[in-house]
Amino acid sequence: MDKPQKEQKIEKKIGQLQNQQKTLLNRKRSEEHRARTHRLIGRCAILEAIFPAVVDMEGEEVKAFLIALSRLPGSMEAMETAWKNEGGEVTPSPRAYLYTVPVLCALPGAVASFGRDGG
Repeated sequence: MDKPQKEQKIEKKIGQLQNQQKTLLNRKRSEEHRARTHRLIGRCAILEAIFPAVVDMEGEEVKAFLIALSRLPGSMEAMETAWKNEGGEVTPSPRAYLYTVPVLCALPGAVASFGRDGG
């Protein structure tokens, strides 16, 4: 084999390896995207199950609602407790159920309306 032919084979192999790398990176991105989508759908389902009013809310309303929740007394402690629990399971305190959506509406800085119709 002469040198140019060896170089061509090497360049061809380099091109194949680069294509394999691109394919693997695309597959990795796709799997990460799929996992993120699955995680978001699951978390949204939990949110809607616990707070059915969020189903009819726009994105900014949900954001404001969650911000209002985060400002409730004990919310940061509950978050820290959830992070510390093994297996990532949240163990709600009995006090967590004392707050209902109408009570949240009456809190200072809370969201004034929870639906598209303002009710």
